[in-house]
Amino acid sequence: METTWQLKSLSIELMGYGDYKGKFVGKIRFENGENEAFLFNLEPSESNKFLELISEKVCLTASSLGEKITQSIKAIGNPDLKAIEI
Repeated sequence: METTWQLKSLSIELMGYGDYKGKFVGKIRFENGENEAFLFNLEPSESNKFLELISEKVCLTASSLGEKITQSIKAIGNPDLKAIEI
């Protein structure tokens, strides 16, 4: 029987203690349909590669969110404007 492994989760976390305090470390988990799974850790250098891949998207999203918040705040004092849902 062929087993298909699928990526279940990928997480990157800034460590607050231990040898990696102040560095990002990650975990990747794969599962199959037979209640089997495996997990492996990412070293800080590997985690940083993932962060580099998403950094531009994070900045664009943050900028867009900031604009929406600003528009919503301005709309509070002006009943002719509708607040924007975020």
